[in-house]
Amino acid sequence: MRSCARCSVACAVLWVRGPMQLLSRFAFANLTAISLLSACTDETAPSPTPEDPTEEPDRDTRDIRDTSGIDLQPERCIASTDGAAMYGTAGDDELRDVAVTSDGTILIAGFEDSRGGIGSRGVVLESRYGLRKRATLDTLGSDAFEAIAIDPTTKHVWVAGRTNGSIPELFAHGGFDSLLGSLGPSGFEPVYRGAYSSQEFPKQLAVGSGYIALAGHEERLVADGSTWIDPFLSAFRTDGAQHWHTIRQSADVERYTAVDVSGTTVIAGGQTAAGATPGMFVAIYTEESNSATRHRISTSGSDELAAIRVLPDGDILWAGTTSGQLGDVAHGGKDIVVGRLDAETGESLWIAQLGTDGDDHVDDIALDDAGNIFVAADATTGDSTDRDVVFLSLDSEGTVKSYEQWGSTGDDVPTAIALDACGTAVLVGHTTGDLAGTSHGGRDGFVITARGFLANPR
Repeated sequence: MRSCARCSVACAVLWVRGPMQLLSRFAFANLTAISLLSACTDETAPSPTPEDPTEEPDRDTRDIRDTSGIDLQPERCIASTDGAAMYGTAGDDELRDVAVTSDGTILIAGFEDSRGGIGSRGVVLESRYGLRKRATLDTLGSDAFEAIAIDPTTKHVWVAGRTNGSIPELFAHGGFDSLLGSLGPSGFEPVYRGAYSSQEFPKQLAVGSGYIALAGHEERLVADGSTWIDPFLSAFRTDGAQHWHTIRQSADVERYTAVDVSGTTVIAGGQTAAGATPGMFVAIYTEESNSATRHRISTSGSDELAAIRVLPDGDILWAGTTSGQLGDVAHGGKDIVVGRLDAETGESLWIAQLGTDGDDHVDDIALDDAGNIFVAADATTGDSTDRDVVFLSLDSEGTVKSYEQWGSTGDDVPTAIALDACGTAVLVGHTTGDLAGTSHGGRDGFVITARGFLANPR
């Protein structure tokens, strides 16, 4: 596989100011393989060795228990701080989202195609001292887990996905329905299944002290036989009971692709691909409200919003992809854009536009306690059409601090990023190449952990 060296801050700044030439590539030697259970079964993971970093006595030892039945130990870091691994079957498999518990356990949501192309199976993987299946969703239809999130107060683990199969006691609406459930001792425990006027495709899940929020889009057939695409947003109370649901139905082609929660305020983000007001936007829903205050970020229908985060002062951090110029310089093709806006006025406070001479896409962002921003993205550079994993960090004002790029001879696409308590980043995604091991065929999932040059470990 190919790998790009870690850049110095000076190199990263040059990348911001102008198109960057392809970085030198060499072996992936700075990453050691995460220990995997070869069959990836539901067996118990191996016990920790005395050298494991979780045994260090100076770690934070706050005692936190998970109401879902997962016994979370005192807050600790993940076991592997520089590693990579692949997961897959002979079919097409993807890892879609990731979260890290307070005891350093990595939880990954995704799906696998292990039934010979007759439908996918939703999987939740768990990695602490080895990678194993924690839960599955396996109906006679096609199933996928798309998102996973942890309640910051109760530490309850929530999982969202979609299915067109049958689940006992949950009514099937036809086509794909959204699913929400908890991760408990017996695996995935669904509490909600819904689709209001057609098929629903959930994209992101967020959990705060007031609400659980699920955002995505629905696809519905209209009288002329065409398919309309509209954004939906569901708010649930923290026990999983649905509180409200809204769909913005119009002739526009519009999706919600990002969501976050601040108390009882839900902020969704997305893009209008075609319609009267194209471009990226955020929509702010206050308590008991099915209407939203909308702030536009861009005016191009080809722009795509990937992630939003509500900051402690109430401002909104957002990240996406543009083919135009939103920051100081456009670098050619599609560029990464990260920005901050005032939630009350919609005023843009700053926008950083970053890119190579090819196409660059943002997939997700994460924040540490100091406000540093970590971006999971992908890029095509030079004459290559293959997508490589890009991982970069910025400070709270949008200045690039570090850049790293990894790639195989296939397409390597990250889908999500999370940080543990000590600043280690976990990226998950999918690859058609040998990114971190031998390909199993089709698309395989991958997991990359990296620390070293990263943010603000405590």
